[in-house]
Amino acid sequence: MEFFTRVEAQRLPSLYYADRLVCMGSCFADRMGQLFRDARFRVVVNPHGVLFNPQSIALTIERALSTGGTIPELQFQEERWVSLDYHSQLSATTKEEALDKIQSANELLNNALGTAQWLVLTMGTAWVYRLRATGQVVANCHHFPASHFTQELLSVQEIVATWHRVLELLRERNPTLRVLLTVSPVRHLRDGMMDNSVSKATLLLAVHQLAESEREVYYFPSYEIMMDELRDYRFYEADMTQPSVVAREYIGSRLMEVWFAPETRALFARIEQLHRMEEHIPRNTESDSYRAFVRKREALREEIESAL
Repeated sequence: MEFFTRVEAQRLPSLYYADRLVCMGSCFADRMGQLFRDARFRVVVNPHGVLFNPQSIALTIERALSTGGTIPELQFQEERWVSLDYHSQLSATTKEEALDKIQSANELLNNALGTAQWLVLTMGTAWVYRLRATGQVVANCHHFPASHFTQELLSVQEIVATWHRVLELLRERNPTLRVLLTVSPVRHLRDGMMDNSVSKATLLLAVHQLAESEREVYYFPSYEIMMDELRDYRFYEADMTQPSVVAREYIGSRLMEVWFAPETRALFARIEQLHRMEEHIPRNTESDSYRAFVRKREALREEIESAL
């Protein structure tokens, strides 16, 4: 007997260790991307930093794909040069350094998208902030006064229209690229419980339309798994908004079920075994049993390196 409703996920085209991935979007994309890094996949994760709303993710991709890249306007805030379009990790104490960081991130993303087999997009919220002076959607307010911005809920139609355009640009850059969409299970409670629910519902409707209407665009129900299979506060961090390590690993395991090729799953298991062996703390490093353990560990390491 199961004591939860199991969420059925669509079987995806198989992922192999030879494949290259790009993960973009919310902080959940960062954390899931780290799982792929730990598993030795060739993955690029959020080169421009965390991006929560679908319009900012789209703008970041469009700029990276444009010839030469568009130079964003920078603002001086709290002793650093920042762009309202990007995360603070691309800020710097000089304008030149900030622009160099942004250009390097653009080049990295452009190259990664040109060679990747998969782009994994995690959308976090449909609420956006617009700069009053220009009406532009910003990715990060960088502690500017709240009076500089207005808050707005994107419509399903806006999101879908933007992503139809961006997906076309991506296909021009990389005709074989597949896109995996998911909605972040992280709760944005600063907006209030009701507004968080409206936001997630908007994103779910948008990604459903995109997965239904676009070729090689797929959906994985990470949000639904969190809400229905892990509907207990023990699966959240202490802030009650972020899924816990256990929850992220469970969602990751469900993704592997529907995405990994059998040989990918087998190699992944070997890599996990090596991680456990590397974390082992021996009682006696001079013993015969420990020397045998080291030989086994090094043989496994060589086996994995030859398979990657």
